Amino acid sequence: MQNSDLNSITEARWKIASDFAGYLPNIFDEEMRKISQGRCDAEIKEAELNIWKDAGKKQKRYAKEFNCSLSTAKDVAEAFSFFSGAIFGPGFQNRITEEKNDIAKITIFSCPILKIALERGADTRGAAGLCKVFSDSAIEGLNPAYRPVVQKNMCNGDHECEVLIVKK
Repeated sequence: MQNSDLNSITEARWKIASDFAGYLPNIFDEEMRKISQGRCDAEIKEAELNIWKDAGKKQKRYAKEFNCSLSTAKDVAEAFSFFSGAIFGPGFQNRITEEKNDIAKITIFSCPILKIALERGADTRGAAGLCKVFSDSAIEGLNPAYRPVVQKNMCNGDHECEVLIVKK
C-alpha cells in the first residue's frame, strides 16, 4: 500500500467517524420516539441528556491521560476543541481566539450532529440542548473554575456557534 492510499484511508476513516458521530444521536432519538409514541418523551429526553452529560465528563479523563495544561480559559478551550474534534471527527470544525481577562472564544463552523439533523429533517433545537449539556459537563470536568457561555448557536439558526470559556 502506498502513502497516498494510507492518506486516503485515513481521510475516509475520519469522514466515516464524523458521519457516524452525527448519525447515532439522531437515529437514537427518532427510534426511541417511535417506540414511545409520545408516551415517554420526557423520560427519553432526560435519558438523552444524562448520556450526553456523562459523555462530556470523559474529556476530564482524556485530559489527565494526555497530561493537558488546563490552567487558563485558552487551555480549557483548546482541550475541549481537541477532544470534541476527536470524538465527532473532522466534521467538527472550529477556531479558538484568546480574549481579554482570561476568556477564550470557540467559534464552531461545522458540526456533524447538526448536519445529520438537518439532512433528516429533525428539529435542531433538540441537538442544541444535548450540545449544551455535553459542553457544560466537559468544561466543568476539564477545569471546574470555568464555564461555557453560548453566544451564538447554529441549531437555533445562527451561521456559527460561538462559545465563551469564562471564569465562574
